[in-house]
Amino acid sequence: MIKTLLQFMFETGDSTCRYYSVLVVVKSETWLDTGTLEDGLESFMDSLASDDLEHEDQVEFFMNESGLSWSFVGSTIPECSTIYTLWI
Repeated sequence: MIKTLLQFMFETGDSTCRYYSVLVVVKSETWLDTGTLEDGLESFMDSLASDDLEHEDQVEFFMNESGLSWSFVGSTIPECSTIYTLWI
């Protein structure tokens, strides 16, 4: 099982805290195709009325739609094979 850490970085528009990070772990039998994931994320965010949703809710909706096996990261980051940052 390959574990990939995804870090979703949201621009906040606040000068005191410029970015908000949401971490998830994806579990897969094969390497994660991040290009396809990024394309899907861009299109998903464009179609989502995201102003009404918290960042965690946006990530949860996107990850559920992706069909991947995933979970939010708790207080301890598990050992992962790869790490990707997705800027939003």
